[in-house]
Amino acid sequence: MQSPRKEVCPKPFGKDYGKLVVLWDGTVIPCCVDYNATLTLGNAWNEKVTDLWQGAAIDSLRQQHLSGGFPGVCVNCNECETEKTTKRFFFATPAGVKT
Repeated sequence: MQSPRKEVCPKPFGKDYGKLVVLWDGTVIPCCVDYNATLTLGNAWNEKVTDLWQGAAIDSLRQQHLSGGFPGVCVNCNECETEKTTKRFFFATPAGVKT
């Protein structure tokens, strides 16, 4: 699904643009903008966070972003840095993840 968004994240959910959020119940989501956990990657109580960071679900999200197809929660996001926008926040690489 193509979104009205024109800018593509140059490195979605990667070294320069990447973060995971662990919610109170262990649910892991790829971004703090996803307030309703619509892009659930797994659960930190049941899975290693490093496995989730390198897993199929987040890889699929990366591919969608690179092809210009953004899931609903990503359509109006301006968190990634592009030629037209700059990130509003800086987040470090998740602990234990080698980049």
